[in-house]
Amino acid sequence: MFLLARGFPQTETLALIHHGHALLNPLAGPTAGFLTGEERRNRLAQTLGILGALVAGFGVILFFAANWSDIPRPLRVLLLLAALVAASVAGFALRELYGRPNVGHALIFLGTVLFGASVFLVGQMYNVEAHDPLGFLLWAAGAFAIAFLVRSGPIAALAILSFFAWLVHELIDATASYDAAVIVPAYLALYGAALYGLGTAGRQWLDLLRFTRPMRILGFVFLVAGLLPFTFRDAHEFGEVDPVLDIDRVAVTVAFLAAAAGIGAAGLAILRRHDRVTAPAEAAVLLGCSVLVLVAILMAANAQAEADAHQHAEQSQRAHGCREVGIVARDAPL
Repeated sequence: MFLLARGFPQTETLALIHHGHALLNPLAGPTAGFLTGEERRNRLAQTLGILGALVAGFGVILFFAANWSDIPRPLRVLLLLAALVAASVAGFALRELYGRPNVGHALIFLGTVLFGASVFLVGQMYNVEAHDPLGFLLWAAGAFAIAFLVRSGPIAALAILSFFAWLVHELIDATASYDAAVIVPAYLALYGAALYGLGTAGRQWLDLLRFTRPMRILGFVFLVAGLLPFTFRDAHEFGEVDPVLDIDRVAVTVAFLAAAAGIGAAGLAILRRHDRVTAPAEAAVLLGCSVLVLVAILMAANAQAEADAHQHAEQSQRAHGCREVGIVARDAPL
């Protein structure tokens, strides 16, 4: 206000205020500061478009589910392909040719949802004998490719969620029991730490693809949601960790997620130390959380192994005692 009163131009005044806000708020993202009315309307339109695409996608899936048995198999495939191609082509045309980016983006998002649904429906229709979790991995790969081509944050978020669904499905498929649920919080925490660290460290390149915001937001949510169960005093009693970690697939996945979290924390501390005041502290928090999660599950596994060994020793001692009693009773005179 002082600058305006002194006759300083309004445009330069707002620019200085925006720059000062960014300097004072090191956590601010690329859109921190003031949003114009046009930017707010665009965000609202994009959000409503994504919600509409989700509703339409679920509607198509429910329609097929309700009438699946009455539709001939070739017609099912034709309808799925037609819906997928129509949504994608119409979205691209509206976004690139007719100047309707929000509606076009919503249709492309709908096409990505239909792509995932088609993968599972076609596999079920033809009884494809394949690795069950592979469907989520194919969906995640396709969503990542589409997000890369159209520079879409919401589609990138869908790809991130699909990839985590693949991780969880692999875990369940490897263990074939509900004991696998005890590792899911560790998956969440490590995956979230990796997403946040890598998304913040690589912001210079990921901003061009619109990947930074979904990686950081989902990473923070996953990290907090994964750490929450570890705050319970009796969290180690929820399930048996030791037999789950004995499976090679699960152990390799935990190691991979932990390595990704460590790389993200290191990259955040090294690449952003000059332009982000809180980068070292954030990296230390991410690394500390990852180490604590690993220590928690490894200590739980060791404690369960020791408990099982102690129980086995007691059972052996009890059986030996019963055998000795039986021998004494047999040899005793009548």
